[in-house]
Amino acid sequence: MTTLAYLIPVALFLGALGLSGFLWALRSGQYDDLDGAAERILIDRDRILLVPSDSDQRAAGRDVLSSSRKIRRVRMQAESIMTKPVITTHANATIAEAVELMLSKKVSCLPVANSDGTLIGIVSKSDFLRREELGTQRVRPRWLELDLGPGTTANDYARSNGRIIHQVMTTPVISAPPGAPIADIVDLMMQHRINNVPIVDRDRVVGIITRTDLLLVLIRAMPKQGTTPPDDDLIRKAILAELQSQTWSGGDLIDVRVSDGLVELKGAIVDERQRKAAIVAAEKVAGVGQVKDSLLLSRDPFGDGFIAAEKAGTPSRVPLVLLPSHITWT
Repeated sequence: MTTLAYLIPVALFLGALGLSGFLWALRSGQYDDLDGAAERILIDRDRILLVPSDSDQRAAGRDVLSSSRKIRRVRMQAESIMTKPVITTHANATIAEAVELMLSKKVSCLPVANSDGTLIGIVSKSDFLRREELGTQRVRPRWLELDLGPGTTANDYARSNGRIIHQVMTTPVISAPPGAPIADIVDLMMQHRINNVPIVDRDRVVGIITRTDLLLVLIRAMPKQGTTPPDDDLIRKAILAELQSQTWSGGDLIDVRVSDGLVELKGAIVDERQRKAAIVAAEKVAGVGQVKDSLLLSRDPFGDGFIAAEKAGTPSRVPLVLLPSHITWT
């Protein structure tokens, strides 16, 4: 009984501590973008984006197999894709003036800067959604308002009823330097759930990156359609190289056959999600016209998986299978 008298309060304290930590994590967005967070831990953040030229496209199979010779490597940084000059507003502008400026310039946000260009805040379309004029101001249960305290409710009131930009703008501003890699910009957008990242140099806003800017980079980086397809053998080697570089592919259980740009995937998988990933891996190779899915699903990697692979004509040279639990058995 004496031991229990000590253990019960300790257990209650640890439970309350864990619960408070969980609630804090939910409120601060710690559980957002879990896959991205894991990727940032395992993968070097200083990534390189490959931008193929037209001549590179015509030799796409060799591009994948020897990219260091055929692909122009570009280290994408914020300053190379940012929009400039930046349309800004000042802290004493009215809400009406800012909204009219957004509509006339067709922008979704306005950095707020001093006369010398120093960034002090930012306003976006989302800042004008919770407005009393629209009847959309935030309404919380009374008990929650008491729990949050007067500061939070007072801030909500000011943002819903303010008439001057400095009353509704967001501070501090999530920004990045001109030399920041694109990967860092995307991380900021996902982590803070924002659509725009101002680019700041010596406290002055020199540009801005929006999600539209990133989409423009994406479309330029994707292989162009209609280019001369590479040799079937090069396509097959490129797809196999891509598959074997991925931990989810199950080693050599997936085989590839190519005829006139038509790709057929044969072999065994142990998770339906592998099927989608394998098709994506094949489609990303330049010169692929169509992908035929002949993969067989097996729930038993020790028996049926290898049997299915042999029936599909896949030579399993390395007996490794990645299970859905991410445990590799030999």
